[in-house]
Amino acid sequence: MLKSQPTSIFLSITSIMLVMLLLLLTANTSLFANDNEPSKEAKLLHLKKQIRDVRATLTKSTSQKNQLQRKLQKSETTIGNISRSLSKLAKQLKQQKRNLRNRQQEKKQKSRELARQQQLLAQQIRASYAMGNQGYVKLLLNQEDPAAIGRTLIYYDYLNQSRTQNIKAIDQHIAALSRIETDIQRKQQKITAVQQQRKKEKGALEKQQRSRKAILSSIQKDIKHQSQRLVQLEQARKDLQWLLKSLSEALADIPPDVGNIKQFSQLKGKLLRPTQGKVNNRFGKRRKDGSGIKWQGITIKAKTGTQVNAVHHGRVAFSDWLRGFGLLVILDHGDGYMSLYGHNESLYKDAGEWVESGETIATVGESGGQSDSGLYFEIRKNGKPQNPRPWLARK
Repeated sequence: MLKSQPTSIFLSITSIMLVMLLLLLTANTSLFANDNEPSKEAKLLHLKKQIRDVRATLTKSTSQKNQLQRKLQKSETTIGNISRSLSKLAKQLKQQKRNLRNRQQEKKQKSRELARQQQLLAQQIRASYAMGNQGYVKLLLNQEDPAAIGRTLIYYDYLNQSRTQNIKAIDQHIAALSRIETDIQRKQQKITAVQQQRKKEKGALEKQQRSRKAILSSIQKDIKHQSQRLVQLEQARKDLQWLLKSLSEALADIPPDVGNIKQFSQLKGKLLRPTQGKVNNRFGKRRKDGSGIKWQGITIKAKTGTQVNAVHHGRVAFSDWLRGFGLLVILDHGDGYMSLYGHNESLYKDAGEWVESGETIATVGESGGQSDSGLYFEIRKNGKPQNPRPWLARK
């Protein structure tokens, strides 16, 4: 029995060491697995690269197939960038003017306070003069009552303190007014600079719009037969199908950042409208151009520059120009659902960004060779078009 104790102890120690070794191996395996697994940031960077590659492929395809379409893409993209810049400048100008009004109001208030302080000082000086402009010693010598002497000293001390405070306050108000006036001049200079920049941008915009008009005229001349129009529409549809398939594959490894937000599938009949306006072209109806192709979305008639808003929380999967759709935004809402916003004037979001429900993502336009302004809107489920009307909330 005594001989078996060391053996038992040895076996116990061996068992403990084996357990510890297994734990270490498990921890190391888990650690290596985490090291090998890409981080969320790395996945997002990879996603953006994939989207850039998709965009580059589409641009190359457009350039190779039709130089006029390539020119249209360049012109409308430039118009979109200028329009976006003008929108930012307009907001800056509005803010600068608001700041200027605030400073001018502050200047008026400080001027009134300065006038009040100057008036008080003038009253004190007149009071001192009314007393005969007599000094301390003369006043004291003329007083017989000791109590009157005390009151006179207290009054004079109060008068001098008050006069000193008023003079100090006047100096402070003058200094503050000087700073305000300098700031007002600086703000006025900024406003002038923004106005000049807007004028320059508007000139560039008008030039691009004239260029776009000439390109569209050339495109119309180039389409001599209805069959050519049909070929272009079919190619635009195929481009969109390929784009959606490529985006779905790129987004497959990126987990949706939904939090407590309701899933898209639960919001049928409750989605926000992407913009306000009359629906012209309806889902499933044949186009009026004689091509025989059916609409896969709806067109909402609206003025150029009207805000386009996200119908629901999602990630920007695509934000660029696409043949047949112009400046296009595609939002990925998870579970295979995507919303598409086409023919925009300008785009406010970049691929990879998250947007909230109701957030402005673009402005209505007529890009993609359209003659009338309006928003083209689609909803897709796993790449297949859905009728948007039942999804949108009533006005």
